[in-house]
Amino acid sequence: MAVDYGPSSKLLAALAGGGESGSSTTLIVYGDDDVMYGRDIVEQHVQAQLAASAAGRRVAFGSRKIAIGGGQRREELLEATGTISVFASVVPQTVFQISSLPAACRLSDDYWISHNLLSAGVELDALPRCVYDFHRGVWPESLCGASFHALLSVQHIDALSETVIGADGEVERRSGGDWREQLSRYSRCATTSL
Repeated sequence: MAVDYGPSSKLLAALAGGGESGSSTTLIVYGDDDVMYGRDIVEQHVQAQLAASAAGRRVAFGSRKIAIGGGQRREELLEATGTISVFASVVPQTVFQISSLPAACRLSDDYWISHNLLSAGVELDALPRCVYDFHRGVWPESLCGASFHALLSVQHIDALSETVIGADGEVERRSGGDWREQLSRYSRCATTSL
């Protein structure tokens, strides 16, 4: 990879380094590297994407969808801690700008990718069956093929969810944060770079 895209590399390396950018037949399914996913998840992404394509929709599907902000500033996003699928042809070139952005954005890959997909007219939608249950805190095994689970041996190695950004906009420390810090980083990226 000629450019370090940070956490966004899980998508951008396939597009840039893999030569798939702009391909209308390449479906990219990705997730975080510290989660074990259900056995049926790729099949579910393929089925959802084929149905959307047949209906003329340009969609990124995910198994975990959240929103940040309120009112007119509310933005939906897909989180790769679940899984995300998107055709290479609908990913806008603007996502590649992440390599030159402040840490609040470089380390907010889910926000940055989702924001740029939406700006390019790509819908963000939850998979029809396998969707994170926020009330129970799990991906239901009966809908996802197996329960997703963290890989304990690697889940805390430079985890983005634990990274804290300092007042200067740079990484203060790579531990001690939590999901609230991550959502704060998403909001900071939304207001500082766009």
